[in-house]
Amino acid sequence: MGVFDRPVLGMTLLFLVPALPFLAYEFWLTPHFPVTHNLVWDWAHHAHRLTILLIGYFVAKTPAFWRAVDRTWPFALGYVAVFTLVFGWGLSRPEISGADVPWWAGVLFGPARIYFAWAAILALLGLARRFLSGDGPLRRYFTDAIFPYYILHQTITVLTGYWLASTTMHVWTEFAILVAVTLGGCALGYELVRRIPVLRPVMGLKWRRKGPEPKPVRA
Repeated sequence: MGVFDRPVLGMTLLFLVPALPFLAYEFWLTPHFPVTHNLVWDWAHHAHRLTILLIGYFVAKTPAFWRAVDRTWPFALGYVAVFTLVFGWGLSRPEISGADVPWWAGVLFGPARIYFAWAAILALLGLARRFLSGDGPLRRYFTDAIFPYYILHQTITVLTGYWLASTTMHVWTEFAILVAVTLGGCALGYELVRRIPVLRPVMGLKWRRKGPEPKPVRA
C-alpha cells in the first residue's frame, strides 16, 4: 500500500486499478447474467457487490489509501462533472441510447461508465473527509442511522414507485414525491426502530441505546 504515497503514481493507481475487476465483470459476466436479484443466479450483480465490499474492508484502516484519496478526489470530481455532460449528450442521441447501440458506443461508454462510478465514490469519500470530518451530535446521529436507512429505503422506494406507476403525474413530480416519501419514511422508521430494543439489532443497531457520554473533565 506504500505505493499510494507516491504523488503521481499513487493517484493513477488509485483511479485505474480498483475499477479493473468491475470492467471484467461488465464485459464477461453481465452479458450472460443480467440483473435479476436471484439469490443463486445473479452472478454479475453478486460479483460487483462482493468486490466493492472487499475493497472497503481492506482499505478502511489503510492510511496510505486515504492519503491518496485526499490527493485524488478533486480530479475524480472533475471526471464526474465532465462525463455527466458526456452521458447526458449520449442519452439525447437516439442512435446511442436506443436498443441497437453501435459497437463504438458500447466500447466507449462501458469503461467510461465503470470509471464514472468509481470516480464518484472517490469524490464523495474525499469531500466527506475534507468537509465532514468533524465530530458532533448530528454526525453521531446519522452514523447510527446509516444501516437502518439502508435497510428501509428500498422497500419504501419500491412500494412508492409501484403506487406512482398507476398515476399520470409528470415525471419530475413523481421524482419529487418518491424522494420525499423515501427520506421521510426512512427518518420515521429509524426514529421508531431506535426506540424499540427488540428491533434495534434487526436494523444493525446495538441492543441497547448508548447512555449519555461523560463530560470531559478539565485538568
